[in-house]
Amino acid sequence: MLRVIIPWAQFGALLANQQPLLHQKLLHQALLLLHLLHQLLSSVLNLLSLHHQSQKKGCLLFSKKLVLGKSVTAGLKKVTNDMKAKNRSDRTGIVAVAAKEGRAGAPSFSKAGPPKLELQMGRKWAVENQIGKKNLVIDDCDAKQSVYIFGCKDSVLHIQGKVNNITIDKCTKMGVVFTDVVAACEIVNCNGVEVQCQGSAPTISVDNTGGCQLYLSKDSLGASITTAKSSEINVLVPGAEPGGDLVEHALPQQFIHAFKDGQFETTPVSHSGG
Repeated sequence: MLRVIIPWAQFGALLANQQPLLHQKLLHQALLLLHLLHQLLSSVLNLLSLHHQSQKKGCLLFSKKLVLGKSVTAGLKKVTNDMKAKNRSDRTGIVAVAAKEGRAGAPSFSKAGPPKLELQMGRKWAVENQIGKKNLVIDDCDAKQSVYIFGCKDSVLHIQGKVNNITIDKCTKMGVVFTDVVAACEIVNCNGVEVQCQGSAPTISVDNTGGCQLYLSKDSLGASITTAKSSEINVLVPGAEPGGDLVEHALPQQFIHAFKDGQFETTPVSHSGG
């Protein structure tokens, strides 16, 4: 046990000489406080000494076990070959998926979504994801409404009445027959579509479409037809004689651009038959 020796007499005499006017009671309290600090310091030193001895004893015991040949991991359970994951019969390496019961009566839709033919917000007719429907009809429409046809295939739609705008988007082998359109009929991202105008249409645009048949009436012969990034566009118009056969015109898809007089002039490529 460590001891700390403090010369209390010399310390007290020093305080008495330096502080002659210090009251005797204050001096006694100061000496008592120093005594308590001495006891606290001695206790801390004892605890440190005991901790050091315990650590030294533990190191000696561990060294003794090593000298005697005892393994530190002797208490661990040994893993045999049949306990390894690769040798276990219940681990096949395939994640089992529980079978799901289908809901009875649930309709089957395509990946694009369920078919639609509805008027939305009173302003837009939505015709979407119709497949193999040859008798689609919109008969209750007016000139303020638009028609948007999307994702339809092998179907025919009849629009019986005047509408503001018609858009045919991402349709394949789709037929659309309409009476009158106020603004325009737009054909976008389609393949193999047929569009017939029975009344009037000021503008018809075809964009990014392969294979398009346009049937115009006498009232729609003045329509402006705009094409871009499209091929195999044919326009059929009435013949010279009433009730005669329609005359087919292929719209050019190849052009020649020639620089003349400070600007380019574009002319379609004409193919002459043999």
